[in-house]
Amino acid sequence: MKRDNSLRHQFSILLAVFLLTAVAFRLMEVPAQVWTLGNVLGSPLSLVVGPAWMISLSLSLLALTGTYALLRQHPAWEQRLPGWWTRLITPSLAALLFGLVLSQFESWTGWLRFLLLACVSVGLLGEGVYLTLGAEGARAASLRLLLNIADYALAFVAFVALARHAGRGLLLIPAVMLWQGLLALEILSVGPMTWRTLAYAGLAALVAGELAWAWSYWPVKPEVVGIWLTLSLYGCTGLAGLALWGRLERRAVLEFLGLALLVGLGALLIA
Repeated sequence: MKRDNSLRHQFSILLAVFLLTAVAFRLMEVPAQVWTLGNVLGSPLSLVVGPAWMISLSLSLLALTGTYALLRQHPAWEQRLPGWWTRLITPSLAALLFGLVLSQFESWTGWLRFLLLACVSVGLLGEGVYLTLGAEGARAASLRLLLNIADYALAFVAFVALARHAGRGLLLIPAVMLWQGLLALEILSVGPMTWRTLAYAGLAALVAGELAWAWSYWPVKPEVVGIWLTLSLYGCTGLAGLALWGRLERRAVLEFLGLALLVGLGALLIA
């Protein structure tokens, strides 16, 4: 029998495997995995990966490989630009975040509802990434705007969760930097990937790390920390994008910084 490699077939496989993996982890008892990393300053150091992280990493890898399979079916695949792989970041991070939230549900009703929401969201993100490949003009701008909104939403939810659960320093700062750096790289990779794109994404990650370190010592709500960190992503990627396109001017800098500062102070005063 001839294998069906159509887009609809690939898309249905992605969603079906995504659902089955989540259900399998829900039904099975998965023990935590412990890896001993040696001794640091005379103390044993080990890495513990619990069931929540296992399902999250599994769903993230499924979203990554599934979106990659979709992109390979695109007619413009052979004309892809360098750095195309950054398009896989948004659905992968979304699946990772959805997996962590899924692990918090105890009732089957709430879990099933959120699983359907996660499946639809990851599916829409995968389709959006597919449509951006080869898109031009107004259509490309509209798709890019929608993906940017998804990136900022992922940033806010993740930053609030990290500010609430990650504590200070050792876990919070590296996690915030990694999350912001990946999202900044995805937002900035509209054109061909260059060393400047990587440098600006790294700078956005550094700014987020500094802010996370400063806010971790202030008694403020996690939502406020999430707003400020998301604003740093917005400001850094906005200014970096203008610099990459050669349109960075004094007025644009004042507009971005002014808006970010106004919203940030507003959130701080309301809280």
